Amino acid sequence: MRTYEVLFILSPQVPEEEAATLSTEFKAHRRRDRREAHAREAWGSRRLAYPIQKFNEGNYQLLVFETEPGSMSSTAG
Repeated sequence: MRTYEVLFILSPQVPEEEAATLSTEFKAHRRRDRREAHAREAWGSRRLAYPIQKFNEGNYQLLVFETEPGSMSSTAG
């Protein structure tokens, strides 16, 4: 098993409760694909290096999980 990290950025307009819900749903999806989730970290709102869709900040979420090598390509798309 290998450990992977997924860092995703949500709009700063997404409330903290909804960000937690989205992270939980993503974590549940990983479990269905037989990927063992280890950690979820809410890094909170941080300044972006450059504006994305006119936003200067984003709500950062980090998920850490384990899976077998090669199983990541089966969920692409």
